[in-house]
Amino acid sequence: MQSLYTSASTMAQLQKQLDTTGHNLANVNTNGYKRRDAQFNELLVRNIQNQPPGLTTGPLTTPQGLRLGVGGYVANEATRFTNGTFKKTDRALDAALSNPHHFFIVNDGGVAKATRDGNFQLSPQDNGQILLTDDAGRSVLNAANDPIVLPAGATGVELNKDGNVTGIVNGERRVLARVAVAYVENQDDLTDVGGGLYTSNKRYQEVQGNPLTVGTLETSNVDMGTEMTNLTQIQRAYQFNSKALMTSDQMMGIVTSLK
Repeated sequence: MQSLYTSASTMAQLQKQLDTTGHNLANVNTNGYKRRDAQFNELLVRNIQNQPPGLTTGPLTTPQGLRLGVGGYVANEATRFTNGTFKKTDRALDAALSNPHHFFIVNDGGVAKATRDGNFQLSPQDNGQILLTDDAGRSVLNAANDPIVLPAGATGVELNKDGNVTGIVNGERRVLARVAVAYVENQDDLTDVGGGLYTSNKRYQEVQGNPLTVGTLETSNVDMGTEMTNLTQIQRAYQFNSKALMTSDQMMGIVTSLK
C-alpha cells in the first residue's frame, strides 16, 4: 500500500513542477520576466530499527536502521533574479536596469509594486495631460509614490539614464519628472504576485546616479535549453512513478487473487 501512496504523492508534486516549467517557457519572450524554480523537500520518513541488539556499526552520516520515505513535495518556488539578455530597441521610452537589485515601481490597483519591465508608454488623459504607464497601462511612480503625469502639449518625451523624463514644452526641452528606481537589498523579501510584479512589506530605497540603460529592454532570463531539459526529466520521472503505481496495483491484484 505504501508504494501506491508514495507514487501518487510524488506524481502530484511533479505536476506542480511541470506547471512551473511550463510557466517559464510561456514567458520566454516576456520583458523582465524572472524564471522560477520548484524546490523539493522530503515528506515524512519512517525510521525502522531493523538491526539486532548489540550490533556495532562504523561511522554513519545517516540514522541507523531502514529509512522508508513517502515521496517528496514542492516546498517552495524560488524566483531567480539574474539578469536577462539586453535587447537594443533605440526607443526613447525603453529602459533596462543592469543591477539585478534595481526595480521600477508601478501602481497596480492602488498598491505600489516592483517590476523589471521598462517598456514605458504615454497615455493621454481626458484633461489633456499625459500619464506615463507601463505596457499594461499601470501608472509609473516617482520617488514620492505619485503617478508621473506630464503637462498637456508635451512632445518629444524621452527618458534619460538618470531617470529624468524630459519633453518639449513651449518650444523648450525641460525635465518634467523623474522615474523612481528602487533598490532591494534582499530579493527574498519580494513576493511574486504574477505579471512580472513583486511586492514587499519593507520600504524601498531610492537609487541615485545613472541606473538606466535607455533604448534597451531586458528580456526574460529563461534559458530555453535548460527548461526543455527540465521538462524532459519531469516527464520521465512522472512516467516512472506512473509505472511504479501500475506495478504495485498489479502485485496487489495477484495477492488478492490467490486461493
